[in-house]
Amino acid sequence: MWSKSVTQKSKEKRKSNLKVINSPHSQYRKQTDQAWFRIMLTKHNIKPGQGLGRHNTILTLALACYSSGKNQNDAFNLLDEFNSYLEDPLDVRDMQRCVRDAYSGDYKGASKLYIDELIDTWATPDEKRIVVQESNVQWYKWAKPRTERVYSHVSEWLNDVIELINKVSSGADKVIMSTRAIRDTLDISPSTLNRVMKQAISSNKLIVKKGKGNQASQIATLEMVLRALYRKREAESIAWVNYLEAFLKLQNRQYIEEQSVFSDVEGIDDEVDRFGTNISTG
Repeated sequence: MWSKSVTQKSKEKRKSNLKVINSPHSQYRKQTDQAWFRIMLTKHNIKPGQGLGRHNTILTLALACYSSGKNQNDAFNLLDEFNSYLEDPLDVRDMQRCVRDAYSGDYKGASKLYIDELIDTWATPDEKRIVVQESNVQWYKWAKPRTERVYSHVSEWLNDVIELINKVSSGADKVIMSTRAIRDTLDISPSTLNRVMKQAISSNKLIVKKGKGNQASQIATLEMVLRALYRKREAESIAWVNYLEAFLKLQNRQYIEEQSVFSDVEGIDDEVDRFGTNISTG
C-alpha cells in the first residue's frame, strides 16, 4: 500500500520524464551496467520495514536483469548470492517469486521511481553523488528490439495471437482452435498464453466461447466480429430492398438501392419505420 501511495503521488506531481528511443544495440545502456545497480549489490544491511526493503530491492534488481537481457537462471544465481550476504536475508521462496515475477513479461524493466527510492534509502552520500552525476547526463529508457531480447512482453504475445487467429480464419467469422494448437504454433508457454488470453478477453480484443468437454474453443478477433457485422448489415439491406420490390411491386430498383445505401443518414431510419407502420395499418 505504501509503494502504491508513493507511485500515485509521483504521477500526480509530474509526468514521467522517461523517453523511449529506438536505438542500435551498440548504444543501448543496460540497467545492469548503471551505477545504482552496482551500488545496490554491495548493500548487505537492507532490512524489512525501512522504506523499500528486501523484497522491493530484489524485485527491482531482477527487473534490471530482465531488461538487460540476462538469462533468468543467471539472474537467480546473482540475486541468490546477494540475498545470502544480507544480514537478514529474504526467504528463498520469496526471492524465487521475485525473480519469477520480474521475468513474467508483465514488466519492461526497473522503474526509475523505485531506483531513486532505493538509492535514497540505502546509499551513502558519496554513492548518491555518483548516481546523480550519472543521471544528470539524461535518463533514457531504451526500446530494445524484440529480436535482441530473450523474453517477450505480454502485449507482443497478444499481437501474435491476434495475427494468428486472423490468418487462420481466412475470412470466416470465427475459428475453432485449441490452446495447445496456439502454443505449438507460436512456441509460447502455457502460463504466458493464459495471461495473454485473459488480457485479450478483458480488453475485448478476443471473443472466446469454450467448447464442451475436450472440444476446442471458438475464437474470434475484433476484426472478424466487425467484418461479420458488416456482412450481416449488408445482407439485411439487400433483403429490405427485395421486400420493398416484391411487396410494393416497385420497378425503380435503382432508387430503392440508393435509399438503402444512405439508410444510415440521420432521419432516414425513422422515416422508413413510419412508412412501414402506415402500410401495416392502411
